[in-house]
Order: sequence, then C-alpha cells, then structure tokens
Amino acid sequence: MSESQPKGELGSEENRTLTGNSTGSKLPSAMLGRDPIILLTVLLGLTLRAYFATQKGLVLDEFHSDFHASRATFSELLQSVRADNHPPLSFALISLAQDLFGKSDFALRIPALIASALEFTFVGLLARPYGKTACRFAIALVALSSLHLDQGSMARMYAPLAACITGATWASLQLLRGPNKTAAVIGSLAVWGALGLHYFAVHYILWLGLACLLAAWKAARLRSFVRRMALPLGAAIAAALPWYGTGFIEQLGHGLLPGGDDLGILGLLEGYAHLFSLNLRLGGDLGRGLFLLASLVILGMAARAAVTRGGGKNSHPSSTLVLASMAWIVPIWAFALAQLMPRSGFTWHYILPSVAPMAVLAGSCVQGPRTRRTLAMCVAAALMLSLLNLRSRGTEDYPGAVTLIQDQWQPGDGVICVEYQPPCFPTGRPWDRYVEQSGTPTDARMETDGIHLREPNHLEQYPRIWLMESALPESVDLRDQLAEYGESQQTWSFGWRPTVTLFKRR
Repeated sequence: MSESQPKGELGSEENRTLTGNSTGSKLPSAMLGRDPIILLTVLLGLTLRAYFATQKGLVLDEFHSDFHASRATFSELLQSVRADNHPPLSFALISLAQDLFGKSDFALRIPALIASALEFTFVGLLARPYGKTACRFAIALVALSSLHLDQGSMARMYAPLAACITGATWASLQLLRGPNKTAAVIGSLAVWGALGLHYFAVHYILWLGLACLLAAWKAARLRSFVRRMALPLGAAIAAALPWYGTGFIEQLGHGLLPGGDDLGILGLLEGYAHLFSLNLRLGGDLGRGLFLLASLVILGMAARAAVTRGGGKNSHPSSTLVLASMAWIVPIWAFALAQLMPRSGFTWHYILPSVAPMAVLAGSCVQGPRTRRTLAMCVAAALMLSLLNLRSRGTEDYPGAVTLIQDQWQPGDGVICVEYQPPCFPTGRPWDRYVEQSGTPTDARMETDGIHLREPNHLEQYPRIWLMESALPESVDLRDQLAEYGESQQTWSFGWRPTVTLFKRR
C-alpha cells in the first residue's frame, strides 16, 4: 500500500472525520464552546475544584511541594529537589504561583486548577470524533471523577501530569493522521512537561509511542508517522536532558523510595476503581456499594470499547487502540514493573492520566437510550460522591487538628508536631503554617530533629503535651519519652492523618 494513497483504517474517511475536515491544525472550539451542556459541565468541574481548593488544608505531600517552592532562588529550588525523588517542574510552577498570587493554600493550588481546565479541553478534543453525546459524557466523567477532583485541587504534580499526557495523546493522534504543526508543538511541549513533572510519565509516553507506532504500521503509514514525530519528540527529550543528565542521576544515588507503594494486587484493582470513585467511605455502607458499582460500570463500558475497538456508528479503531493502551495497559505495565523495581512505585494518583482515556472510551460506548441512561446514572453517582468529598475536610485535616488544640489550649501547654517522612523535609510545618494563620503563640512547639525531640529533658517543663503526628511508628524514642512523661488522656483522628494525642504529666 502506498503511503501517498493510504487505504487502511486511517484512510480518507476516518482521517477526514478525526481531523475535523482539514481543521485539525487548529484547536477546534466549536463543539466545546457552543454546546451549553459541555460548557456548563466544564464550569461545574472547575467550580468544584476551586471550592475544594479553598476548603481543605494542605496534605503532607503538599507541604513537600511548598517546601521546595519556597526556596529563595531557582538554583536553590533545584538543589532542594535533588534530595527528593521528583523532577522540578511542578515545584517551579507552584513557586511562580506564590510569587504572583501569594502563599495561601489556594494560591499554591492554582497550577493544578489551570491544568484541570487544559485537560477538560483535551478530553473534549479526544472524544469529539465519537460524537456529541460521547464528548459530553467523557468531559462529565473527568470533571466529576472524585480522584481527579482531589488531585485537581492539590498543590502537587499529578493534575498537570494528567493534562500533559492527555495533550500528548491528542497531539499524537493528530500526527498519526497527517502533518499538523499545531499538534507537533503541543505534543512536544506536553511530553517535555510530563517528563519535568513526574518520572511515572515515562510509562505513559512509552506506551503512547508504541500504540501509535502499531496503529501507523497497520495503516501502512509507519515511515511517514515516524518522520512527523521525530522532531517534536526529539525536541522534548533534548529539553528534558539538562535535568535528567544531572539532577535525576543524583537522585538515583540517594536511594529514596517513591511514595507510592500499593504493590499488592488489591492496590491495582483499587487503582482502577478509584479512577472515578475516591473516598467511597463517605457514602456509608449503602453509598459505598452504589459508588463502587457505578465505577465498575464505567470501567466495564471502557473495557467493552477497548475489546470491540470502538465498534459502532462512530467507529475509530486507531484512536481506540491508543486510548485503550493509555487506559488499561499502562497501569498494568507500571504495576508489574514496580514488583521488580520498587523505586518505580505504583499508587492511585500515579495513574490519574488514565482517567481521561477511560472516560473517552466509556463515552464512545453510548449507542442508544439504554447505554445513555446507564452512563447518565454513573455520572449522577460521580457527582454525588464529589459533593460528599467537598463536604469533608479532605483526607488529611491538619487545620482541624490545629483548631482542636487551640480550642482546648491551656496556659503552659506544649506541642510536638512530627511527620514520619524523608529526612530532607523538616517536621512541624503543618503546625507552624496553620498556627501562624490563627495567631496562636508559635513558641509552644518543641523543636525536633526528624521524629526525635531535640531536647527531651524539656518535657517536664509542660503540664500537658499535645502530640500532633502523622504515621509515627510505635517503636520510636519519642513515644517512649512521652510514655515516661505522663499518661495519654485522649486521641483524635483527622482523616487518614494526622492524629492528635493529649498527654498529662504525672
């Protein structure tokens, strides 16, 4: 088959449809901007994230982001990140947000909110070829995913990573169908951004490339596709090399394990289920089952689309092949690799980029009233769970812990705030941040070196001690010192963490 006259599955009919009748070089906004349902869904998704970003306190990982982003200069930021196990781009973006908008919790989360808006756009572009109904459902599923809601309102790198991977997927599909300068530029920036945000991006980029190569080979367009991809991909890798050739090499040497270690088979299954349903416990016994069922239905419809390769009136097998690889194969591949290479890591938020292709695949299955009603009920369930998440204070309620201590404060009390975390991060930042905002005296906190008291003999100076801890092991000297100091009066939990315990001197 001649490359100049392709007749495969990426031939003229599918090619015209998916590139928007020769307008694929532009970001087509007609469907996204003029459809009131899509517009309202996007606004709802962004409103939910913006509201959540103002309601919940920073989680421990966000304090890590703030620690790096608060360095005085960019060179100091890079040096700080070298002791961590992430690339520097997300911290640089958060630092820029701080410079522009201040140091509030909301300001730190602005990059994630912007990334969410970008991803909604790319999801619409990916789903657009499957029809208006599929586009509406795909955007709704991403906008109302409680996992995406959580990460899209968090000062971390996962929402920007998902936006970059989804953008790279759209750009690759455009280049798969023909020359496209806009897609080449967007794709190059998206790949560079993904590599600068998280090392897990390599898994997605690898399988995106393999799936596109397979689709191009099946359509007898392999050589022309490789030529179109060579420059943007090469530019992205070249732009990422300065960090990967220096900071990444240094990080490999210090042996810091990743935060994601859900390496049991249950971790993989939960990873898929949580793509659309996070914090199921918020629904109680009945709601937990209903929300899990809705998540499984979405996954089932996406699996059906992957197996049938997009069969139906809006069939686009090449796109479905690529989307199925991103939705299904990457999590399984990454999970299997983490069994052999623990530093690779695996957990729910690592596979956030699979939400978008999974949503597009599920939306593409809507072929009639029955499937439309079924998926609509799943969207309604996702909305309910997202609203329940918004009513909560998040998974780690540090402001709530500080408020409890303030409400029961007595003159002479002391505070110990420790978080079990890598030694490159100082402890006590959650207490210092939220106590400063409330005006409580900051000299009440006892100084620590990691999870160890700097001067344990000073415990006797306080009639009561408040221990605010996160994941503190049972067998550490601090617990032994507090047990010797006095008796535990009461313990309170604030989400997954932290825990507050009041000790009274004997």
